Amino acid sequence: MSRKLKYISSLAATISILLGDVNLAMAQDTVKFGILTGMSGDYGPWGQAGLAAAQIAADEINAAGGINGSKLELVVADNKSTLEGAVSGWKRLVEVEGVIAVGGMESDGALALLQESANSKVVIMCPACGTPKLKTLGGDYIFRLTGGDDDLGVILAQIALGKAKDAGAITQGGLDATESITGVFRKSFEKGGGQFLNDTHVSADTVSFRGDLDQAVNASPNLLVSTGLEVGIRLLSDYQRRNYQGTIYAIPEIISQEVAELGSGFFDGRIFGVSPTYDLESASYKSFAERYSKKTGKQPSPAMYEPNYYDQIILLALAATAGDVTGQGIRDNLVNVSGPDGEKVFSYADGVRELKAGKDIDYEGASGPIDFNEYGNVVSRYSEVTPRNGEWVNVSSVELDPDLR
Repeated sequence: MSRKLKYISSLAATISILLGDVNLAMAQDTVKFGILTGMSGDYGPWGQAGLAAAQIAADEINAAGGINGSKLELVVADNKSTLEGAVSGWKRLVEVEGVIAVGGMESDGALALLQESANSKVVIMCPACGTPKLKTLGGDYIFRLTGGDDDLGVILAQIALGKAKDAGAITQGGLDATESITGVFRKSFEKGGGQFLNDTHVSADTVSFRGDLDQAVNASPNLLVSTGLEVGIRLLSDYQRRNYQGTIYAIPEIISQEVAELGSGFFDGRIFGVSPTYDLESASYKSFAERYSKKTGKQPSPAMYEPNYYDQIILLALAATAGDVTGQGIRDNLVNVSGPDGEKVFSYADGVRELKAGKDIDYEGASGPIDFNEYGNVVSRYSEVTPRNGEWVNVSSVELDPDLR
């Protein structure tokens, strides 16, 4: 090889090494959290609203200096609101992108990845997972920021008992979120002295729900609609076209803007649901709501869980700041940055300042206090909601009756 070729070869090797060092430095200067949620499909409205809220949190974290000096990047995977999408999205986020935590998960996906999250040492944060199975299965690498469907089902039954003494249900089969909440509702409704008269099961493949609605309404005009969003919209559209008269109780999966706008007011005051409620006067909520409105042009909805999506990112970042910036480090410190015995903080910057001063902290965010129990669950406050002029609005706060559990 000529001296000139040797020089060129040596120079190329040096540049390659330098580029490798630059890439490594860039990798170390960025911390990645995954957002694995339905940006399309049944959970699309929640995923899109939630991503906006999560990005507000990421912007806040980076404005405060990032996580121990590293920039936070949110890597988004659309699971298309399917179990298969959750599994494939997880593989891309964890195995290809190298995220150290995953937020935004829904119930079925979280359950499917329960063991995988522990094996990978990557925390899953559920802003709105309702499945009662996480009441005892979470707390290792899965945490959630809302109460379970076992609470929601009880409160829905309380609301129903206050309006009538009989009820039935239309349930979409094959989904943990729908079947479990119908079971809780039925048990609590009967325990409160009500008559549960019928549970009509439907499939997502059903073309027309006319026969199913006739069967259900003939048993009781007061119906729990326990379906996914797409099925729920088609079913409620059929209900309105046939001008059925009764009261509808809606599970969280169908408390969306599309449902609020159905029928040009037909469902106003006749369809009711349950959603977490927040302290709208708290400084944390006001600060978040102002930034959310500026980013999206809308106020946070009573039904979209935006404060939970925001708080999940702040919590994960504080946990990473408190120890090793790894999935294991986040897992080990989540309880420490949200426990009731620490110094109360209301923002990421406040939390970092107290952590650097060597103090334990108790983050209280836009969604309120976040005190995880041994299974990674929190206690939520709830509100009865109903459509009014095309928007879901709060009717009143509801305190769960433990006698109906």
